[in-house]
Amino acid sequence: MDGYEKDESEKPGLMLSITDRKRKLYFYVELKRPECQSIYQKEDDFCKLLKQMKVPVDKQVKLKLVNPASCGLLCEGFNSSLYKMTLVEDGIYLPIMVKRFSLIENESQLLNAATIIEALGLVLDELQSLQKRYKGKRKKEAKKSPFTISDNSYTNL
Repeated sequence: MDGYEKDESEKPGLMLSITDRKRKLYFYVELKRPECQSIYQKEDDFCKLLKQMKVPVDKQVKLKLVNPASCGLLCEGFNSSLYKMTLVEDGIYLPIMVKRFSLIENESQLLNAATIIEALGLVLDELQSLQKRYKGKRKKEAKKSPFTISDNSYTNL
């Protein structure tokens, strides 16, 4: 979770991805244990998460996808914040906190489950939107490809 060794300090706490052929679409989670408050880190976990969220946005720009975006979850103890990063202008990345919620510590906080599910549903929607944009881009490229003989030569791309 927390990078004690030098090599682990740059890795995300948890990284989820969906794969389409060789490409991966990532969702980053940066975790901090409840009792852990390190003041000796090179950078705080928020900055680390933003740097990690920037990479998928850059990859989407390289793929020429419309509206590149990335999601990340910052967990500091039992308090969590869901962020979405978009590219406003060339070189201007805009991180927005989409949802803030508390994880369940005991039975009295079971009502927080609905908020947690809603937040993770937003992440799932974003990943599905990204996958749809990526597949739509591939279909447009295939139609413009000089290697297709006619429109009837392919059915499902």
